[in-house]
Amino acid sequence: MKSALAYLLALVGSSTKLEEPIGTPGLLLTDEYTKLVANHSASFHPNFSKNTVQGLRANVALVTPDVDSFFSGFSGLGSAQFAQALAFPGGGIRAQFLDRLIIVEGNTAAILSASRITTNTSQLITQTTLAETMIFDKDALLSRIVSIGEAGLSTAQQTGEVKLPSVEPITLNPIANTSAGFTFKIKEKAAQFNINFNKKNSSANGLLATEDVTVVSDGRNSTGRAALVNLFTRYSTSVPDLIQHDEFVLGQGNWVATEYIFQGTRNGTFTMLNGTKVPPNGAQYRIRGMRFMRFNDAGLVDLFWQAADNDAFVSPIYLVNSIPTQP
Repeated sequence: MKSALAYLLALVGSSTKLEEPIGTPGLLLTDEYTKLVANHSASFHPNFSKNTVQGLRANVALVTPDVDSFFSGFSGLGSAQFAQALAFPGGGIRAQFLDRLIIVEGNTAAILSASRITTNTSQLITQTTLAETMIFDKDALLSRIVSIGEAGLSTAQQTGEVKLPSVEPITLNPIANTSAGFTFKIKEKAAQFNINFNKKNSSANGLLATEDVTVVSDGRNSTGRAALVNLFTRYSTSVPDLIQHDEFVLGQGNWVATEYIFQGTRNGTFTMLNGTKVPPNGAQYRIRGMRFMRFNDAGLVDLFWQAADNDAFVSPIYLVNSIPTQP
């Protein structure tokens, strides 16, 4: 069992490096296989949330012997490393991953969850967003996982600098039964967000959403196109050379999930979630994030949920190169 402190440190953040996608020899995408992937991807978090050895063993049984794990700054190979990374905390702390959305396309799943840490008496310690991409082999066993958390938000909640949310039931969002053509079109639109950003045209992203789009990021809900565009312009002065590109664009029904990399140099003053101003250091950072977008019948985003660590640009775990020395 991991200590409570080690668990909390391991929980937040995400890997800074991802290898090339692994092939899946012998994979046949049948309806039966897809249902099995959906079932397995929906099993990990309930098993984990039991906080028992039995739950941990049940999860290990769903992974390949050489599973690749990338989460919380931790990368590992093999089921033993997977088990070590996901051991329940103990020490009077209870951890739950509560799923909000599970998108399955082929042998890949994208999962949006609430990461809720409480005492054994149900007193909330922290609640943030957890987002994951899971890739399964031909037997629907997990062969690769990338997990993305909100380290800065978790820290700010624990220090009292950001208010804790109210504890409410977490339920799965429904996925509409749409045509394959509709899902293909909204996947194209979802991919357009980073294309627009890299063309220095973030304002165009607002036109991909409804006027009253709900935007969720950093534990806050906001409304409107301006709030959505702000997610793409927030680093314009602190990381002016920032670029973003998608690693995965997955769609099911009226939902699309993207896993993306954003990379740039901290050449301006950076504002952390707690309001702290951090001076530029000329260092380059490489970070992962995920977005979950719900589209209405007109093909516009009406819910945009972003999972990323806003404070990653001050964390050494995400450094691409060493910090330049001052003359």
